[in-house]
Amino acid sequence: MMITHDRAQVSEIAKALPLFVAAGDTGEVRVIGTAGCAPFGFYFGHDQIDQAADLAAEYSTTAKGVYVVMNRIDPALADRPQLVKTSTLTKDADIVRRTNLLIDFDPSSPDRGADDSSTDAEKEAARQRMEECYEWLREIGFPEPIFADSGNGWHLLYRIDLPNDEPTKQLISRFLKALSQRFSDDQVGIDISVHNASRITKFYGTAARKGADRPERPHRLSKLLSVPAGITEVSNILIAKATLEALAESTPATADDSLFDRQAASSPRNGDAHTFDKPKLILPETFPIGGRHDLMTRLAGATRSFGANETEILAILRTFNLTRCGNGKPDDELQKIARDFSTKDVNLPMRALIECQTDEQVETAEQQQKLRHALQHGLKGLGEGRSLAEVADSLSTVIGAITADAKPQEFKTMTSAELDTADLRTDYLVEDVLARGQPFIIAGSKKTLKTNICIDLTLSLASQTKFLNEFYGVKPVRVALMSGESGDAVIQETARRIALSKPWKNLRDYTNAIWSFDLPRLGQPKTKKDLTKFIRDQALDVLIVDPAYLCLDLGDDAGNLFSVGKKLAELTEIMHNTGCMIGIAHHNKKNVTDPFAAPELESIAWSGFQEWARQWILVGRREAYDPEQAGSHKLWLSVGGSAGHSGLWALDIEEGSRKDQGGRRWDVSVETASTVIAATIESREEAKVIRAEQKAAAQIGRDSVKLLAAYKQRPAGDTAKAIQTSLGMSTQKFGPANAKLVADGQVEAIVVVKNKHEYPGFRLKQTTETDRDSTEIIAVSLGRSVEGDSSLFRESLLSTVTDHTQTITATSSESVSVVSDGALNNQSAEAVA
Repeated sequence: MMITHDRAQVSEIAKALPLFVAAGDTGEVRVIGTAGCAPFGFYFGHDQIDQAADLAAEYSTTAKGVYVVMNRIDPALADRPQLVKTSTLTKDADIVRRTNLLIDFDPSSPDRGADDSSTDAEKEAARQRMEECYEWLREIGFPEPIFADSGNGWHLLYRIDLPNDEPTKQLISRFLKALSQRFSDDQVGIDISVHNASRITKFYGTAARKGADRPERPHRLSKLLSVPAGITEVSNILIAKATLEALAESTPATADDSLFDRQAASSPRNGDAHTFDKPKLILPETFPIGGRHDLMTRLAGATRSFGANETEILAILRTFNLTRCGNGKPDDELQKIARDFSTKDVNLPMRALIECQTDEQVETAEQQQKLRHALQHGLKGLGEGRSLAEVADSLSTVIGAITADAKPQEFKTMTSAELDTADLRTDYLVEDVLARGQPFIIAGSKKTLKTNICIDLTLSLASQTKFLNEFYGVKPVRVALMSGESGDAVIQETARRIALSKPWKNLRDYTNAIWSFDLPRLGQPKTKKDLTKFIRDQALDVLIVDPAYLCLDLGDDAGNLFSVGKKLAELTEIMHNTGCMIGIAHHNKKNVTDPFAAPELESIAWSGFQEWARQWILVGRREAYDPEQAGSHKLWLSVGGSAGHSGLWALDIEEGSRKDQGGRRWDVSVETASTVIAATIESREEAKVIRAEQKAAAQIGRDSVKLLAAYKQRPAGDTAKAIQTSLGMSTQKFGPANAKLVADGQVEAIVVVKNKHEYPGFRLKQTTETDRDSTEIIAVSLGRSVEGDSSLFRESLLSTVTDHTQTITATSSESVSVVSDGALNNQSAEAVA
């Protein structure tokens, strides 16, 4: 079959890519089997998925296979050249996190060559085996996986979140081997080689080209079949459980086959007591010659999981070497295996699982294992030359996390009656702006005076004076502002002039306000402890931190709700522990559709901040920042919170400049948004009318020039219709232009005689004639013949002209009104040739 590069294929590729490359991450595409080329790859970011999909589809038209690295790559690799050679492609050490667990089902029929595509029948057999494994994993607690067609086989892809370390590698390796023993045979096999961290997998949507493209063994496109609506991660404990159960079911056993007796046991799980069988290590009747070493090491590892020492491990190995291997393994090799495994740590969670302990006991074992690994990591760090302080910080982070996890959580309760009678009224620090006891955020785009507003709020809270000269403070509190961006000199100058705008003029009088130019580093081992101490030492009621981005070392995780939320949760915990209300200053998103629209909660940049803040003060510009008027700011002020308060105001701040007499100032005025919006609409409508009038006047001027040239070619004059027709000018243009020339005294009205009939007409103003009334202008044709009393007709015609004189004279200076009135246009339209 012919596989081409089409848009549907590109669309399939682009749909699969986000499964491997999350926002802010880097991905690698690997191309293998291109004629004359060694394997090569290229790196891309999450925002380059479409370009990567196009390239992958293009290479897929000729390459044997196109693949993608399935675990999270070090972002630094994005700096490598776009196309890189094999030696510089992603290695295991370049993986920062294990994020995917792949189970690859491939036909292994003896009829299929090593470089052959699968037949339809072989592929169908692999599909059935894949479904059997999926159902088995689901029964023991695995969530819904991602299903994919690899072209020649099938994939189950489970989401994990595990470190890239040796224990994880061994965990996944043993899991795949156990599944293979349980589900593989001579027709279908599970690939056990896909356990390493930098493993590549099929780039779904690209072609699988093994061997020649034959009708019975065709080349096919790989496909992403289904992705669950909510992808659930598989824990390491669940992987270990599946490994044990797969081993237990892989080989039929008799009573003599088990290392540990199979017996009934009762254990409480999730609050229910029930009976189940303890899993056991199943060993084959005879160890095959080619697999004796592997099975012996597995046996030694399982024995060590129970805490067996070197002597005990060696005794068991010798027993099974004699009874199952025909004494085939040399004793010195057995001694070496026993010695090696006796030095390994006991796998505490694994042992708890093997012994079918309760969930609580398994969790405790896992915490102990984490603590032990932390201590080992610290000792290793000392050996690598790291300072004692660095090692201590590293250990504090891990031990602190473990201690927090292990600490029992207390849940306070109250009855319905207590809830009904409790005094739980909302207490405000600033009326309808800030409720007591809730975290808050002050957010805005560039040039919205976020720091200055933080200073104003600090002084207002400390003195019970109006915030922004508008919002009443309820009572004075002790407040600190930590600012690390503007610098101490700028903060001093700004605080002094803001203080001058308030009833307490001197900054030194604000004794409840504390200032700091050091920022906390959220997520660091000692930050929570140190910040708690600072709050308690200063007896703070409110702490404002400016800005947030200097406190959070997020790297590429700014868009990760969980990473950001975890660090912001430290502030919430400090609030609960100290009773101090905490607010942070942050920035809004860039590149919004309307940068001068009123800001909303969704305007706040980065994930997690909208969810963390229970109340907010948002500022945005109502018009563009003008460097020539740098001290003048027209802003939006939007406030709200979960307590139910909300409002939108127009905030005008005049700071002046350093050149002003008396220096810069802080003049603030606040108006309701509705007033400003109404004034803005009215101003825009007036400007719209003025622009229309200017446009119409300019058009009349251009038409007047053309009309004047036509009159010069007819010095004796002519009817309006004849002149208009000669120019090809519409009535809507002729009327206003001609009226302007009459009003300016450049054209005069006359009576034109044609075929013994008289018609109203025009000509250039004759300065030498005195027998014609200078007020004569164009009028509506009476449509009457000159037959009969021609003098009576002439008198009537001139009378009609005179009646319109005042109207045209009055409107000559406002030509746009003449156009809108339409009277002259109609008169011109009725003129006859």
